[in-house]
Amino acid sequence: MTYPAPIPHAQGVQHLCWAPLTGWRWIRANPGHEELPGGRVVRVVTGLRAYRWDRGRVSLFRPRDYTGLIRRACRERCMPVVPASLLLAAAEEAVRRADRIPGGALDSLHLTVELREEAPGPGQRRYCCRLRPVIEPYADRLLPITLQIDHSVAGLETTHHPFFVFGDSRNARVFSPVLSDGPTIARDTVEQLTRMLGFPLREANLGLHAWRELIEKGAVREAFACSAAPLVAPVAVVESPVGKMRVGDGQPGYVTINIRRAMARLVHGAMRDALGWSHLVQPPCSARRGRQTGRLRR
Repeated sequence: MTYPAPIPHAQGVQHLCWAPLTGWRWIRANPGHEELPGGRVVRVVTGLRAYRWDRGRVSLFRPRDYTGLIRRACRERCMPVVPASLLLAAAEEAVRRADRIPGGALDSLHLTVELREEAPGPGQRRYCCRLRPVIEPYADRLLPITLQIDHSVAGLETTHHPFFVFGDSRNARVFSPVLSDGPTIARDTVEQLTRMLGFPLREANLGLHAWRELIEKGAVREAFACSAAPLVAPVAVVESPVGKMRVGDGQPGYVTINIRRAMARLVHGAMRDALGWSHLVQPPCSARRGRQTGRLRR
């Protein structure tokens, strides 16, 4: 899945640092020192994104789930766990200070999260967490892609998850391969949204050869894949260790189009958020949105 390159020029980098005597504390953004000092990067966590709504409002999508992912990453590396409230406050401030909030159908402000371990001196340890806004532009067109999968029918890239559709239009049924490591936040979002739109969804514990036979016989009418954006893309060709498989007529299908449109409406606040995934970021009192560019002015 190839998309336009991110634009790493958004302002608003936020630093959280931990020291033995102070614990975790928030160091406000410093434009002159966006890069952290030397150390060892222990984990990079991505997925937390902000979307622009109407009337200048901005929302973080599923921030509590992603802060939970960051906290779990700290535990896995035996690092002090960053408080969830501190992570959420820093994410909100990063969004407020961003120089631009994109407003396209699937454009987002991606807050990349970097955890770093430092050793200021002998026997000393310090940990830092950096939140850096990156503008991610995505084309609004439904361009079919080629998805590469392995023997477990999972995407070769861990953020890509395939879904296969049987049947046409409103009688369609959606099946997804079983994942041994459980669903990711992006996959869970697509699964929940699929059910909300009324499409039956089931996990199918089939092997690669079984899926190949179903696709070649035409039982699979369409396919799509989701990534961490969250972004839903139609799949025209599936590349696997047993060869290439063309899905349906190679064009976006009814289910794919409806899920993608609903995803765009959900993240931009144009449809009811029944699960409470969106978290509105309160702007500064003096902030005013530029009418054409979406820039927050102070």
